[in-house]
Amino acid sequence: MKKLNSIILQRQMRLVGHVKYLDLEYRKAMEAIDARYLLRIRKILDIMTERDKVYFQQNKKTVKADKLRKLIDQWAAQYRDVIKSSMAGGYDNIYKIERAAVKEGREKVKEIDKPPRLILGSTVPAIAGTSALRYKKYVDNKIKQGFADGFDVYSLIVGTAKAKYNDGAVASRNKSANAHIGNSVMTGANDGRLVGMQELGFDKYTWSATLDGKTCTQCAELDGVIWKTEDIKIQPPAHSRCRCALLEWEQDDAPRDGEETRGALEDFVLKDPLDPKRKDPYLVKGNTTFRKWFPTTSEGFQREYLGPARYKAYKEGKYKFDEFTDKHGRMYALDELNLPLK
Repeated sequence: MKKLNSIILQRQMRLVGHVKYLDLEYRKAMEAIDARYLLRIRKILDIMTERDKVYFQQNKKTVKADKLRKLIDQWAAQYRDVIKSSMAGGYDNIYKIERAAVKEGREKVKEIDKPPRLILGSTVPAIAGTSALRYKKYVDNKIKQGFADGFDVYSLIVGTAKAKYNDGAVASRNKSANAHIGNSVMTGANDGRLVGMQELGFDKYTWSATLDGKTCTQCAELDGVIWKTEDIKIQPPAHSRCRCALLEWEQDDAPRDGEETRGALEDFVLKDPLDPKRKDPYLVKGNTTFRKWFPTTSEGFQREYLGPARYKAYKEGKYKFDEFTDKHGRMYALDELNLPLK
């Protein structure tokens, strides 16, 4: 990626880096646990009789069926503990970093208590417990499906070499864990920034979304909205994998975060540097909102973001960008817009 002089972009890249690092740490911890439990599960699968398999499907008891269920329970419990620790650590560390960063070089005005550690409105133990329970049920169902249909049960759990092991229960669990870790990092970052800003006496904030194709319509609509402390209606992250932030605002016409520029990227995935189709971020004025930025992007990007029917209506002037969504940022269905379904 080209080096860009934008604090907002640098901050977003730093948080993405934190998520990747914590995800790697989580995977290292789980790899040793997975290896131990997968070995034991495979041994049981290899010696289970047809009666054992039928009884497992019917939730009835045999020695081997019970042993398999117990291993799945223990495996899920281990995952629960690891993801809970990863989420809590991610939140706490990033909270401290962001709180300190926003106050660096500035005089402290007041001390504010740390907010409760809530990720998208729920506690870390509750999220970890629910995620582990879902994983347990998912593995259980995969095994029952394999027994019923005559599939290779073990491959349903670990995945297949053809798909680089991305099609099994373990891969699905890891994707879910990555989302939980990302949500924890973004929540900790935004809680830390907000507390730091309030300690400095700021009472006005602006919502900052990411200018690229992965930003949802809800966050695109919120981008640039200015609130006073008492009027804040929603705090980032607004949803799972949200990358938005609340930034301090000193005057209504000031560039966000005191910078004159922010990063933008007309793409939906930041591709590998060697990819010939890769597009690099570029800089726009710091007070550019998603709504102002979108009309300046390429036709290909606009078509992919809106979809063919909405894009046609947009280019013909039938709808403005913000008229495709309701006040909550939900994109209207084509029939709600009286647009053709094809």
